[in-house]
Amino acid sequence: MVKAKGPIKFAASGIGAASYNDTRIMADALDLDIQIVNNFTGNEGEMSMMRGAVVGEVGSIDAFEQFVQNGNGFLGLALSGKPEALPGVPRVEKYVKDDRGKKLLALLQSLSELGRLTAGPPGIPANILGVERQAMVAVMKDPGFLADARKLRLPIDSLPGDVVEAKIKAALTQPPETVAALKRAAGG
Repeated sequence: MVKAKGPIKFAASGIGAASYNDTRIMADALDLDIQIVNNFTGNEGEMSMMRGAVVGEVGSIDAFEQFVQNGNGFLGLALSGKPEALPGVPRVEKYVKDDRGKKLLALLQSLSELGRLTAGPPGIPANILGVERQAMVAVMKDPGFLADARKLRLPIDSLPGDVVEAKIKAALTQPPETVAALKRAAGG
């Protein structure tokens, strides 16, 4: 992608969707010429890759697992997650050229690690928040819950509440150039 002549077409759901924003931020961080083709839902992006209409799509490992296992594509670049989760897949960090790109990538990785989270209103008393966080940790380790998740093929990869809180605070504290890049990504 770095050596491509002309825009590289990537599939996305639409402006404002995670697939769109993540692709724009990745392209900005890596200084890639990417053209986003919108309005793909479900597995339409994968079908478009098979037809050769687009060359890629940014999403979760889980979303592309069956596509790759069936031999219809490959994982080209790991944007986040633990390196051991995708052996042999190049890490995006290898291709970031400058500090600005590293900051954008760090934000993208942080948002990716957060995934879906549980939140409450501001001002929850510390003792109640502590109990809620302990309960969530207990559920995420519960053998019955984990067995049900495996049956449904739902990966469970949770972070403790204090780690999530720190990542959110870090994500919301960005230098002006990163905020400007995010505005460009969100603006289409």
